[in-house]
Amino acid sequence: MIESEILRHAKLLAAADGQRTAQALPAVDILTLEGSDGYLALQDVLRTPRDPVRVALDRVSDNTLVYIMALMLYGRAEGSCGPGAAFDDALREAKQHFIASGRARTSQYVQAKPLSQYLPAGLARLNRPNPPPTPGV
Repeated sequence: MIESEILRHAKLLAAADGQRTAQALPAVDILTLEGSDGYLALQDVLRTPRDPVRVALDRVSDNTLVYIMALMLYGRAEGSCGPGAAFDDALREAKQHFIASGRARTSQYVQAKPLSQYLPAGLARLNRPNPPPTPGV
């Protein structure tokens, strides 16, 4: 079962993604902007609002980030996390991604997804009772 802190962060991230979408903020790292002289264009960065999803992801623990990614994958319901998959499959995939890619790339990956769609879908799928097995299958 997912802990209440992870549920709280999932709801916060879904709301932050909705805010990001409403404000038409890009889901990219704005700190990569550079001025013509090769230095970070500080004024551009200061004038650009921070992505609320990135702010929220910066505040979660590594473990919570893995669970958020797993919920996102489970809500997306494609590939190895498709209709027949269990949440443990999504969690395993998220852990493997985190180990292989590290925190920064995992956070960027999650940040680029429509969390306001995938996280509620993942939570709903997680709370859905398992259908009874089909006879003869």
